[in-house]
Amino acid sequence: MSTQVQVASDKSITEIFEKQKFYLPVLKRRSARERVRRLKGLAEIIKDYQGRIETAGYKDFYKPAIEVKAMEVYPVLNELTYVTKYLKHWMKPRPVPGGLKLVGTRSEIVYEPVGNVLVISPWNYPFHLTMIPVIHAIAAGNSVIIKPSEMSPHTSELIRELIDAVFDRREVSVIQGDHTTAESLLEQPFNHIVFTGSPNIGRVVMEKASSHLAGVTLELGGKTPALIDTEADLKKAVPAIVWGKMANAGQTCLCPDYVLVPQTMKKEVLDQLAAQLHKAYGDTKKILNGKDFARIVNSRHFRRLQHLLDDAVEKGAEIVYGGDYVESDNFIEPTIVTDIPEEAAIMEEEIFGPILPVVTYRSLDQAINFINRNKRPLGIYAFTNNKEKANDIIARTTSGNVVINDVFANYINPALPFGGINDSGMGRLHGEYGFRQLSNEKAVVRRSRGWTLADLMMPPYKNGSQKLAKLLMRYF
Repeated sequence: MSTQVQVASDKSITEIFEKQKFYLPVLKRRSARERVRRLKGLAEIIKDYQGRIETAGYKDFYKPAIEVKAMEVYPVLNELTYVTKYLKHWMKPRPVPGGLKLVGTRSEIVYEPVGNVLVISPWNYPFHLTMIPVIHAIAAGNSVIIKPSEMSPHTSELIRELIDAVFDRREVSVIQGDHTTAESLLEQPFNHIVFTGSPNIGRVVMEKASSHLAGVTLELGGKTPALIDTEADLKKAVPAIVWGKMANAGQTCLCPDYVLVPQTMKKEVLDQLAAQLHKAYGDTKKILNGKDFARIVNSRHFRRLQHLLDDAVEKGAEIVYGGDYVESDNFIEPTIVTDIPEEAAIMEEEIFGPILPVVTYRSLDQAINFINRNKRPLGIYAFTNNKEKANDIIARTTSGNVVINDVFANYINPALPFGGINDSGMGRLHGEYGFRQLSNEKAVVRRSRGWTLADLMMPPYKNGSQKLAKLLMRYF
């Protein structure tokens, strides 16, 4: 399904950028009350548009309405509620201690906008992953240009309409187009860029940002493992993994990319995964005739997934569930594959589709070493009822997030920072962390009118000054 979008020219991009840059002083002076009022206005129109957001998601790639509600609209409204509740507190200057060496002064951190912010958002959660950084940018007093994905055109057009209904374009503006539009935008001297997408494009964004010394926030996904321990409750672990993996047809940056299973539990886990998949979605015919399973976003991504699966099978992997597909519909059935050699491409790159590799291990040490041999993931899902083992996994691995005995729970808590590390991203969003990410934390020191230690250190230097300096060194 397709829709026409208004593509901006290079000239119009520059004009919009310059207008927003000129308007920044107005935004910087806005009080917490004014910023909250705009964010609440955004929340109200999102509620009004909810049905249309669901329809747009279905038109783009058959995204089920319940998944749009739960994974697109709700997280945004949840974030808005949290940010509007605490923004006034976050905006207050934060006093910090100075100690004896700064007697006679007062130190504080003042939060000011970073300036012009560019948000380049993806197609997989086109509404949600656009609005979250936009909320933080507005809360921090910035102007924003949004470049939504051309691969989810119905949602992108709805975002443009929604934003235009709430904000002055000097404050927030949507610019549509393909990768050439994104390239033109990256030539502008933005102060900060928020990008969600693949590591390869993330490197390009970072390189372009460096030419203007712009700050960057990158959410890049990666191969998030789900680790099932011998002491896991499979009745809870298996449904959580199946839902986390297959929601949005596996096109989720934080979904379980593969499952690590004890060798002794391999058959039991495979049987339960297959039974849960059948219970949740039924056979191919039922999925194709229903509205509970999204499609792959386009034919290019479909072919990429088909290649990953074919490559794994050619190298000795076994499909133990699913494997059917309908190319004309960009449909791939929920699929489980096991006995995969490590050199298979499916174990090297993020899958981003409804294919779940199951990898066995003989000891927890071996499982942890397997995770650590790969690039640092965005998250780790560990299923165990043994607290010591859970703490061991947390302590001995490095990732953006860890969830014990659940999936996605970290993401829906706005009080937690969200983001990756190295190949899975950099920077943090959500709640106060998103506000700080898109604020300049300005250090301010206020000297009192009275005497300070600095008065004793002014030249000309006398013997007394030397003795005082020696004495003060004890306190540094």
